Amino acid sequence: MHSHHHSFSYDLAKYEDISCDLCGSKDQEVLGFSRESRARAVICRGCGLIFISPRMTREWYDKFYQEEYRVLGGGEEESLAARFDRQQKHGFALAEELKSYFPAKGFLVDIGSSTGGTLAGIKKVFDRLDVLGIEPSEAEAEYARSQGISTHATLIEDVERKGIKIPEADCVLSTQSLNHFLSPRYFLIWAWHRLKPGGRLILEVKNFRQQARRSGRVANSIQIDHIFMFTPETVREYVEAAGFKPIAFLDDEHLQIPDIRKRQKRGLPGFQIRVVAEKTSREPFSDISGAIDPAAYVKIKSALAPWRLKVNYVFRYSRWDELVPYRVKNLFKIN
Repeated sequence: MHSHHHSFSYDLAKYEDISCDLCGSKDQEVLGFSRESRARAVICRGCGLIFISPRMTREWYDKFYQEEYRVLGGGEEESLAARFDRQQKHGFALAEELKSYFPAKGFLVDIGSSTGGTLAGIKKVFDRLDVLGIEPSEAEAEYARSQGISTHATLIEDVERKGIKIPEADCVLSTQSLNHFLSPRYFLIWAWHRLKPGGRLILEVKNFRQQARRSGRVANSIQIDHIFMFTPETVREYVEAAGFKPIAFLDDEHLQIPDIRKRQKRGLPGFQIRVVAEKTSREPFSDISGAIDPAAYVKIKSALAPWRLKVNYVFRYSRWDELVPYRVKNLFKIN
């Protein structure tokens, strides 16, 4: 029986207001609350980034991940072995999809590497690649090591403080972790410094706008463990502000439900943004204004208007939608 999680209390947790992690602006407006009202999402009027504010402090997020996260549907009922197998399928499919962008050999480090399954799957495609995982959960890191995947059990924010030496990398990977970082900016600066000149950054992160369209409501897509919520526009702004040049930009937003199901059968998550970017000589966040799209905020905000989400839900993502032939749908050109 898992009774330990009852010691976690949202009421006792300490919270803090935050500025925008991307552009630094304090000019934000409320977008909505999560279904159980524990998280308030705001959108930055400067760049369009969506994030939770106020949010729990770092100490309380640490406690949350240790005591509460898996209970909330983060996979408590899934064994580490089952998680490894699922992630291995995902890693293999991702490496196949982005085959021409991964380095064929050299050194790759995965941030938020969980049980090491994703890295094991990538190794099946690129057997000459040396891999290393960084994972905050001690149990998952230990399981990864038992499967032959070298892994440090630490938060990315603690790597330097703990004196962990990580070699210069040809590739830094982060799949489905960017939402959880307390500062994506910190991670991207770390990645830039860790990569060799011309090294590759590969990101896979959930598309909040597509998620909201799928559920028909903003509230269904806000969750306390997703501190930051991304759209293709804000991912591009982040990557460019951090001194990278995008060379591949893929997202699932144009896909219909049957296409998303096909991807899921291969082990890929639906509703994601995938970016491959190359390190440039530009220092991270030295020219933020050059990376910010002035139209991003209005575009993202208007796409999340309740009536637009409903229209998208009905015409593109509801079950009814699967019965409508594509040619009929194309008459509507719903977007």
